[in-house]
Amino acid sequence: MAEQIPKFENLKVGKKIFRVVNINYADLTLNNNQRQEEKAAQVYTNWRNTEQNQKQIECEIQQKKHLKYHKNQENQSQWDGQWGTDIRALNASELAATIDTGDYSHFVSIPLYRDDKLIKKLNDFKGKVNEVFNNKYSTNLLNDMRTAHITLLMLKLNTQERQKKAVECIKNSEAVIRVLAEGLKKFNIKGLGYFGKNDKQASTVYAKIDDPHFISFLNEVTNVLVRDFMDFGLLNEEDLSHIKKNSEGKYVCEQLHISLLKAAKQKNKSSTFDATEVLDQFKHFEFYSAKFSTLDISTRGEFMASNGYYLPITSFTIAI
Repeated sequence: MAEQIPKFENLKVGKKIFRVVNINYADLTLNNNQRQEEKAAQVYTNWRNTEQNQKQIECEIQQKKHLKYHKNQENQSQWDGQWGTDIRALNASELAATIDTGDYSHFVSIPLYRDDKLIKKLNDFKGKVNEVFNNKYSTNLLNDMRTAHITLLMLKLNTQERQKKAVECIKNSEAVIRVLAEGLKKFNIKGLGYFGKNDKQASTVYAKIDDPHFISFLNEVTNVLVRDFMDFGLLNEEDLSHIKKNSEGKYVCEQLHISLLKAAKQKNKSSTFDATEVLDQFKHFEFYSAKFSTLDISTRGEFMASNGYYLPITSFTIAI
């Protein structure tokens, strides 16, 4: 009789999550965590390497994408506002992320899509770049300016357990963040900057946040979030991306920004593009005194049908 393809199950060993199959959990009840990790990893690797099981993985991904497509079509006409109603489809990178916690799956963000005037200004910028340079940078520009946001913290929430814990954590931070936001309603965005070795080898071109008071607020929020997520066991120093400690010992973002153009993705290769022309032409571009209202834990690579922004697992109002 042909061996049935087993279902995936999660196994937590130390700080790592493995996707394992057909395993006697009693065999893993060892005193040495390293031996447990090696055992779980080997079991998964042996199973994963067969062609038949690879086909099952691909089939599961397609089925979930199919379900999400139809759910999104329903939500397009009738969105009930509940974050949990979208069916999330695991793509290949997310499936890999559930094997261990080595990749970022979510991020804490301040969405900007609710400010219609800002989105119009961002689309004006996009149109002018395409017009001036004859669509030379069309593949670098954001496809949908409604995804524009400010990232505060990258997170590794590759299991439902960790996601639920993250929602609990940020609710714990909510009251403090609201106090920090008191009196803030708008912030200025002006000019362009870039990430990369130089402007000819840029990975990202971004709009600058030209507002010291708002930057100070964002860094205070970042410090609160980092410490709370560490207290909840969802973050450690090694997980911090583009965050450093300042002279006061507070966690702050190295460069708060709003990404507008990115280098085209290339497999197994660092991607850059020559941004000299764009930076020279639009370096003093004035965007808008933008409004903000909510703080989200957003899901990478997943979007809401209703507004095009990243699918949140939780969201709360911080400014009115």
